[in-house]
Amino acid sequence: IETASQSPSFLGRMMTVSLSHFDATNGETLGKEKVEDAMAEFAMTEIKPYQKWVGYFGVLSQICPMLGLMGTVIGMVQAFGILALTGGAEPSKLAGSISVALLTTLGGLMVAIPSLALFFFFKNRLNDIVADSIHTGVDLVNAATDAVHGESRAARIPEGISI
Repeated sequence: IETASQSPSFLGRMMTVSLSHFDATNGETLGKEKVEDAMAEFAMTEIKPYQKWVGYFGVLSQICPMLGLMGTVIGMVQAFGILALTGGAEPSKLAGSISVALLTTLGGLMVAIPSLALFFFFKNRLNDIVADSIHTGVDLVNAATDAVHGESRAARIPEGISI
């Protein structure tokens, strides 16, 4: 607990909180389940702010194509309005409206595509960090309980069989 409390990392903070749940009065498991539950609870609580920020990339990747589509519709409505007023299709009069339609679509996609890539990158990275930390924490808890029960477990193993 002392060593873990000196580390500002996710793993250090998780172990500082979780290791205090060991129960020396429970001789067989030492309350290992409570320690693992505390790790899971810490992880779920601790990652919420990070998930919120990662989620913003997901929102951007969904909203930006819609904004681009809205700009496309506005540009096309303007183009058809010009057609209705002039009664003919003069390219020079339609070009500005069509340009608005295409530029807004392009702008929406230019923001949405990288946002979607960043959303999945950071989401997967966050999940990997949490999973690796919990796995390492469980390994530490198992090592600690094995160290406590090592001699008694070895005493139960028949002679000639190695651990």
